[in-house]
Order: sequence, then C-alpha cells, then structure tokens
Amino acid sequence: MNDIRRALGQAAWRLNLLALLRHLAVAATAALVVLIGARLAQRLFSLEMAWNAWFIAAPAAALVGAVAWTLITRPRPPRVARTLDERADLRESISTALIVEGRDDPWSTLVMDTARERARGVNVAQAIPIEAPRYWPVPLCTAMALLIVWIAVPNMDLLGLLEKREIAANRQQEIIQAHAEAQQAEQRVREAMARAGLRPTDERGESDPRLPEASDRTPEEVRRESVRSLTNMVDQIREMQTGERAQQLENLQQQMRQLRQPGPGPLNEFTRELARGNFEEAQRQLEEMMRQLAAGEITPEQREQLEQQMRNLSQQMQENAQNQARLEQAMRNAGMTAEQARQLAQQMQQMSPQQMQQAIQQAAQQMQQQTGQQMSQQQQQQLQQMAQAMQQSAQQCQNMGQSMQQMAQAMQGQQGQQGEQGMGQEGMQAMQQMLDQMSQMQQMAGEMNNLDSAMNEAMAQLAAMGAGQCQGGGEGNKDKDRLAALWDQEASNWGEGETQGRTGTGPGGQAGQGDGGRGPSGGEDGNLQQHRSNVRNTGQGPVIASSLVDGIGIRGDSVAEFQAVAETAGNAAAEALETRQVPREYRRSVQAYFGRLAQEAARQSQQPPQEPAQDAPDANRGG
Repeated sequence: MNDIRRALGQAAWRLNLLALLRHLAVAATAALVVLIGARLAQRLFSLEMAWNAWFIAAPAAALVGAVAWTLITRPRPPRVARTLDERADLRESISTALIVEGRDDPWSTLVMDTARERARGVNVAQAIPIEAPRYWPVPLCTAMALLIVWIAVPNMDLLGLLEKREIAANRQQEIIQAHAEAQQAEQRVREAMARAGLRPTDERGESDPRLPEASDRTPEEVRRESVRSLTNMVDQIREMQTGERAQQLENLQQQMRQLRQPGPGPLNEFTRELARGNFEEAQRQLEEMMRQLAAGEITPEQREQLEQQMRNLSQQMQENAQNQARLEQAMRNAGMTAEQARQLAQQMQQMSPQQMQQAIQQAAQQMQQQTGQQMSQQQQQQLQQMAQAMQQSAQQCQNMGQSMQQMAQAMQGQQGQQGEQGMGQEGMQAMQQMLDQMSQMQQMAGEMNNLDSAMNEAMAQLAAMGAGQCQGGGEGNKDKDRLAALWDQEASNWGEGETQGRTGTGPGGQAGQGDGGRGPSGGEDGNLQQHRSNVRNTGQGPVIASSLVDGIGIRGDSVAEFQAVAETAGNAAAEALETRQVPREYRRSVQAYFGRLAQEAARQSQQPPQEPAQDAPDANRGG
C-alpha cells in the first residue's frame, strides 16, 4: 500500500501545481482588468491614485487569491487516483485498490497486488506533466491592453476634479507660505524685543487654529492674524517707549542739553559729550580723568581749572534739577492755567506717587469747576507718569551735582598737601558714585536704543505682512486702517500743542498746529490744484491765481541761494539729531524731510537755467 500512497502523493502535488498555474492566470487577468479600470477612471475623472500601492497590492492579491483558490479546490485522493489511472492507463487499478483496501478476500488481495505492481512501475511525471495552462496568453494580452490604456488615454477630467485639486493645492501652498512668513516675521520681532528686555504677550485665543492645514483658514486670515500679533507687539514696545523710564531718560537728556561749558579745563570734552547725550563717551572721559588724578598726571593749574569746572557743573545740575518746564507745559496742555501748572509742578517734586495722584485728581476737579473743562483719566495717568519721571530724573541730576560738589571739595582739601596726588578717599568715592550714575544713564540709553531697534523691526515686518492682506473689505479694511494709524503715529511730524505723540490743546483751549486732516495718501506735500478767476485786467492788486504742486517748490532762478540755505538747514538738523535735541518721535520725520530737501536741491542744480516766460508779468492779472 505504501507504493500506492507514494504514487498518489506525487500525482496530487502535480495536479495542485497545475491548478495553481491556471488560477494564477485567471487571477492575474482579473488584477490587470482592475488596473485598466482604475487607469481609465483616473484619466476620465482625474481621480487621485496611489499607483505604487496599486502595483504592489494587485500582484499580491492575485497571488493570494490563486493560492487560496487552489487550496479550497484541491482534489481528494479518489479523484487523484482516477486521474492517475486515466493518464497512466492503469485500468482503474489504483482507484479500485483504494476501494478494496482493508478487505482480505482473494479477489481484493489480487487487486491490491496488481495495483502495487503497477504503482511501482508507473512514471507519474510522464503521466501528469507540468505545462502552461491553455489560456496563458490571456494575461499577456491584458497586460498589453493596460500599457496601451496607460499611454494612449488622455486626461479628460470630466468632473473638473483636477482643476479643483490644483486650486486647493495652490491655496494650501499659499497658506503654508503665509504661515512661514508670519512665523518668521513674528520670530524676528520677538528676538528684537528680547534684546530690548521685553517678553511679548500672546493675545491669541486657544480656539484660533495655528496650523495651516485647517480647512477654514485662508492666506489672508493667516496674514491678518500675524498683523494683529505684530500690532500688539508694536503697542507693547510703544508703551515702553513712552513709559516712565523713557520719560526719565528724555528729561535727563534735556537737562544735560542745557549744560554750558564750565570754563576752560580738562572737563570740556566730558561736558560736550554729556550735553550731546553720549553717556558712554562721557563716562570714558570721566574714567580717564579719574585715572589721571590717581596717577598724579594733572598739573596744579589743571587741578585748579578742574575744581572750578566741577563747581560750575554742580551748580548747573542743581539748577537743571529744579526745571519743571516740560511738566508745566503738559499741565497747561491738559487745560490748567499757567499759575496752577507752576504751583502743582513745584509741589510734586517732594510728593509720593499716591500724593501725586491725589493732587492731580484735585486739580482736575478744580479745573472742571472753574472752566468746565474735564480732564480724562488717561490724561491724569499721563501727567502722573510724567511727574514721577521728572522727579526721578531731577533726583538723579541732583545726585550728579552733589557728586561733582563733593569732588570739588575733595580737590580743594588736597590743595597744599605734599605731592597733591589725587582727591583723597572721599573724592574718589564721589567720583565712583558719579561713574555709577553715568552707568545707569548709559544703561537707560541702551534700553531705549534697543526699543527703537525693536520698533523699527516691528514696523518693517508689520508693513511687509500688511501690504498684501488689506485689499479686501470688511475686517481687512479695519486692519488696513489700524495699520495706517500705526504708521501715522510712528512717522508723523507733530506740531505745536502736541506732547508724547498725542494731540493736545494749546493755551486757552485752542487746538495746536498740526491738528488738521491729511491728504488721501497721507504722505505727499500736496496735490496739483489750480484756481482762476475771471476779473478785469488792471495790472495791479494781489495774486488771484495760484497752484500747489507736489514736492518742494523753488521760486525764481536763485538756485545757488536755495542750495546754500538747504545745506545750512541740513547741517543744523544733523547736529540737532546727533546731540539728541530732536525728540525721539520726531527724528524719522526730520531725517525724511531734510533728505528730500537735499535731493531736490541737487536735482535743481543739475537742470539748465530756464528763460522766464513772456507772459510772466501778467501772472497777477488774471488774464
């Protein structure tokens, strides 16, 4: 029986392999048909297809399906025996032996012996050869059809999905780009604010999506949100620029600008740098003077001059510490009379912050009762902030004056002593205190410079982000108006009756200069306007025709005179900017104005002189 089982096993293996080949051909044909249908659907309707996955999944599915089909339909031993008998011409001996297996009658024994003999001599490989299935060309033809469809069928996009996807892809790319630009802009401003010692506050709500993949976001919304964030940073920087510490530095600089040369001597350069607001160079000059005194490099004549200069500077600083002109002007701008402003400013020099607040509130109530004019809460806070800043700057200026006085006294005490070396321990301590105060002033100036750099960076990034997102209506126009207001506040040239970048009122309640409106674009010197009246030509009388043109007008042919005036004015403006005589909020406007003035003068100098028109005498006749 073992010989029969061996022959049946070989026959079953070959039959299963042949079945697998047939099933593979069928499954491959089906997979290729599916790929053809997918390719046609893609070309007709512009569907998105992950073909890498398709070309991996189709063969795998065909193979798995063929193997599963073969296992499910594999032949049983009786069928294998009949197939082997039929193909090997064994006259049903193997199949009959399977039936009579286990019987012991003579006929069954004879059948089993005959089957064993034939099983030993049968050639299973010859009886059941391995050969290709009959329809093996079908998958090859299907593969050729897939290749033809893949190459020849054009993209028809019957449903318009391709255009929609391109629009969505472009929109997604714009969102990603806008998001990257917004992050970069905000990061630059944050770094600039970090250098200035500021930590930006993030006012975005948690519900606002930050990811560009959000389906309800557009590039304009991303930029608009960035503009809001940058605007908040600008407000935060401006709050510090106009805060108490900034006003304290501004007061100190103004007080230093009022210093005069204290006579000839070694402190001339120190006084000059101090008046210019260059505290770093002034500190260096003072340190050099301290070194020379300690080393005994000062002659007796220079010591006498130095002592006199210190006394003179001390007296000037003590006088400047009592100057409350700016505070008085701010109070008058708020509506107080000159006498009320002067008395209140003097009283505030010795007040605490709580007492200042109460005094300002009482003055506001008194002003409302007398004149009916009301002082807002914001104006009261600004006055209190300015008063505190002036009190601190006056105290610091007074301390510097006292240090100068102590140094002068120490130098006088050393006169006549042997060697006249230095100023003594008390004088050196006073000079060290002076150096510490100079370091504090230098630190405040550095903080303000960092704030200016942060503001410039924030305004540059704000302009870059806001340039392309405020073109639509609705909320975009609001952001555009707010952006324009920021630029106006940053670069406007304030006139009389204005303080700290805010429009106030002059004495008597009248609006100060610069309170008028702006042109449509807000930055030109004027627009061309012509007016003409039809009157009788008398040849005399005032001008009845005039025109306003863009740019800086130059009358007559005296170009050289204009150039000289422009050059003189430009040099004076440069000196004022260098010595910090121009307040911080005015500097950009001053630079821009005198820059345009110089360009216009240079342009006029290059143009050939023009002959006067023949009808020039009739310009005032209206004809």
